[in-house]
Amino acid sequence: MRSAILTASAFLLLAARLHAQADPTPQPTPGDRATLPVVTGQLEVTTTPVPEPVEPAAAEITVITADEMAARGVHDVAGALALVGGVAVAPGGEAGPAGFVPELWGLREIDAFLVVVDGVPWGGAFNPAVAALDLVDIERIEVLRGAAPVMFGATAFSGVIHVIHNQAGAGNRQASVWGGKFSSGGASARLPLPQVGDFRQSLSIDGEKDGYADNRAELERGHVLYRASTPGAGGVWRLDADALIQRQKPTSPHARGNAVTILNPRIPLDANHNPTDAKLDEDRFHLVGGYERPVAGGNWSTTVSFTHSKRDNVRGFIRRDDISSDPDVEADGFRQGVNLNDAYFDSHLAWDVSDALKVVVGFDELYGKGKEESDNFEYEVGLDGEGAPNSHSLHIDESTKVEDSRNFMGLYGQAQWQPTERWQVTGGLRLNRTHEKRDAGVTTSEGDREAFGDSKTLTRTSGVVGTSWRAWGSDQDGIWVFGDYRRSFKPAALDFGPEADGSAILDPETSKSAEVGIKGALASAGVRWQLTAFDMRLQNLLVAVTRGGLPAIANGGKQRFKGIELEASWRLFGDLTWYGAASHHDSHFEDFVQIFDDVPTQLRGKKLELAPEDLASSALVWAPAEGFNAHLRVESVSERFLSRRNTVLAPAYTEWDGGIGYRFATWELRLDGDNLSDTRPAVSESELGDAQ
Repeated sequence: MRSAILTASAFLLLAARLHAQADPTPQPTPGDRATLPVVTGQLEVTTTPVPEPVEPAAAEITVITADEMAARGVHDVAGALALVGGVAVAPGGEAGPAGFVPELWGLREIDAFLVVVDGVPWGGAFNPAVAALDLVDIERIEVLRGAAPVMFGATAFSGVIHVIHNQAGAGNRQASVWGGKFSSGGASARLPLPQVGDFRQSLSIDGEKDGYADNRAELERGHVLYRASTPGAGGVWRLDADALIQRQKPTSPHARGNAVTILNPRIPLDANHNPTDAKLDEDRFHLVGGYERPVAGGNWSTTVSFTHSKRDNVRGFIRRDDISSDPDVEADGFRQGVNLNDAYFDSHLAWDVSDALKVVVGFDELYGKGKEESDNFEYEVGLDGEGAPNSHSLHIDESTKVEDSRNFMGLYGQAQWQPTERWQVTGGLRLNRTHEKRDAGVTTSEGDREAFGDSKTLTRTSGVVGTSWRAWGSDQDGIWVFGDYRRSFKPAALDFGPEADGSAILDPETSKSAEVGIKGALASAGVRWQLTAFDMRLQNLLVAVTRGGLPAIANGGKQRFKGIELEASWRLFGDLTWYGAASHHDSHFEDFVQIFDDVPTQLRGKKLELAPEDLASSALVWAPAEGFNAHLRVESVSERFLSRRNTVLAPAYTEWDGGIGYRFATWELRLDGDNLSDTRPAVSESELGDAQ
């Protein structure tokens, strides 16, 4: 699956925005508090479930506001996170053109991070539902690097991407239309609906069609989100309803080369080896209810959610070992239906014990049940993608079925103690109990059947301890020094692939990490920065392998991730702001044996594949309230290995994008371009044939 960032040329965006002012007053939330000094004015709710200032938080966390994204012409998560220190986002991946695979702390795995939307894990107890994310009507995105072992427990590992929408009834009325290259276009509307007494509500609707340079690749989607809230019973009730219809025609992985070439030179870059009816279709419905009210000097909050997703997939993967001088190659494919249901419950009390001590105690449960049924087949296709068959014309070699249910429960507590005006100490502990049951079966074309099954129950603790010290500061300026230590674990992910031998439940992944950093802000000069160093050790991390020509996953021994990350912004003058980020990562295996060509190979000391050591990005943004505006961003990525044995080194690359526009009092006209350098590097493991 070639990442969407690898379009053959720049994607041009033309957007006209019409908006009328609505009631901008945000609806108060019971228990909102920010008692510690706030210099930049930014609050975050990811490290704790209540709003807290970003600066004193003992963690590396970044807030990207909707205004900043609009000024930079951002229309997807990859663009939104492009200037976050140490983070690199590859659009596309396993979830298709609508998806993305971020790298946080040097680790790029679809199951290693957590996506949260308005406090609810997005994807439930399974993998993050990245393809279902939508950025219409959002207020901000919060990015936490490293695990969140207390608040989110067994689902957050390498980091958290938290998308937060505007409160019901808040924000401006706005409509957008756009069109671009490859017959792409779309429209969206954000509508704060009329307020009825104290009942507030809003509606956002959007739809788009995206084309790509890759043959037979396309994305169509329609999305609607309704939000409502009203006071009652001494608190505030809220309701969210989110619906998505998405149709994707995916790209296919590109086969690796050999010890000399990066990619196989006999295969065109835009070749699509999928069957002609290939698809990644999804219908998804998400419902959330919540209630919160002041209790005993604190705030009690409860959230309940339910999500149902139905997916229809048709995919194909060529066999790398079968590539020869012949014009055709053998491929393995599958036709699959997947049904996923997940439910989430969280209830917690955030209590101000005293002016110096604040405590959060709570319980949450995350339940997921999934079922996949696949028909697997073989076919021939040209190396250039020509002659691909329709999957319904092929003989079914075997049919597989996997059912999996998982239940993650946690009892957690976290305390924040401020012994003096300058010091803050945070500590938290969580008791996790996870239970998973899996049943699978294979039926061959001859009618032979084989059944598998497994179950696993785990009881583990996870936690965090950290501190921050305001080394210098006033009400407008400050410097904070912080450090923390975290322990976390997560049950092994299930990708609902077509293979039935995945019925065995793998060992849980575990992590231990430490970080130290320094943050600074000069509000009068518009300067903000943070510098962080981290060391994270993982065990049993999932890695992609191939079994019988089809993709599979396995535990990957021990890995270590070290690095240093810097990000900064500076309002140079007036409406001109500079953003910059740089990082150096060292990601390598400490102990992992993998079989290559029937030979067990110890990978100790080898770099993780496709993990660059150095990342850097810089941007200038000119964003006056009215008149001309412009932005320009440059990103550079260093060399990285394409194989676990570190035999092939991909070259460094640079990518840039930019745009111009004119903003009137109530509407705006923009011209934005992504990947204007026409850069097409291999950036995601799932792009390459033997990882799939």
